[in-house]
Amino acid sequence: MKKEVFYAILRYRHGLLLGESLNAGILFYDASNNLFAFEVGDLSRIKAVYPGLNTSFLKRFIATLNQNINRINEPNLIQGYRESLDEIIRKEILYSDAAGLSFDPIEKITLSGESSYTQTLNYLRQLFLVGTGGEIKTKKKKNEEYILAEVYKILDRRKPNAVKRIEKNKVIETPLVQFTFDFFWKSASSHLGKALAFDLENSSLIQNKALQIYGTLEQLKPNISNELGKFELDFLVSKPTNKELFNEFDKALKIVVSSTVQSRILFEDEWTTYADGIIEEAVDLVV
Repeated sequence: MKKEVFYAILRYRHGLLLGESLNAGILFYDASNNLFAFEVGDLSRIKAVYPGLNTSFLKRFIATLNQNINRINEPNLIQGYRESLDEIIRKEILYSDAAGLSFDPIEKITLSGESSYTQTLNYLRQLFLVGTGGEIKTKKKKNEEYILAEVYKILDRRKPNAVKRIEKNKVIETPLVQFTFDFFWKSASSHLGKALAFDLENSSLIQNKALQIYGTLEQLKPNISNELGKFELDFLVSKPTNKELFNEFDKALKIVVSSTVQSRILFEDEWTTYADGIIEEAVDLVV
């Protein structure tokens, strides 16, 4: 009889339009013993990416998830189900409206003669959970987190403590909308910078994200001018990994720059020049 390990990645999605996700944990199923097990990831990473997020509700959902696993692991309970493992997860372990948390479809690994269940679980932890060996290598996305990390590394290499010239998470708001820019710095004029990742799964997500940015800029335009006076806006952009989405990506950029709020698009090979501009021109800010 083949020995198999089943697993599903628990992801946190901050917003459907953004099309981004962060790994929050892994659910394991040991078919030989009819038992589920769950390991939570580093929730502080989610907090770091979304500073305004209150992670206490995530912890509550995960605590309930563990309670459900303990219940369903009672002797012989799982044997009474005819549904697939995905259906069991949806109906008994984590409900579909769990505040941004959702499981990927179940994946299966067939153990070889040299692989044990424990070894395979350790491998999956290292592959998928931050802090235990790294992220998924084959599915790494160039998301906003990636863009910001790269820009901070460039700044640090060029001039240590250069981040003192940047105000992070600059909020501009109106009675209708609130938007956070990743960079704010000052020279002869004010500068706003925003990481904008289009390394998404499909054309619809790319288009929706561009439209969201366009609509937000139109709403913010009077308030940006009133608050900052003369300003420049730069989007630090990552392209899709999937080349088949390049055409939709080009359309998305045209949507963004068609806003009446003038902006520049800076690709990855231009981020160093952007960082140099901060080092050479920006005045120190009290952060």
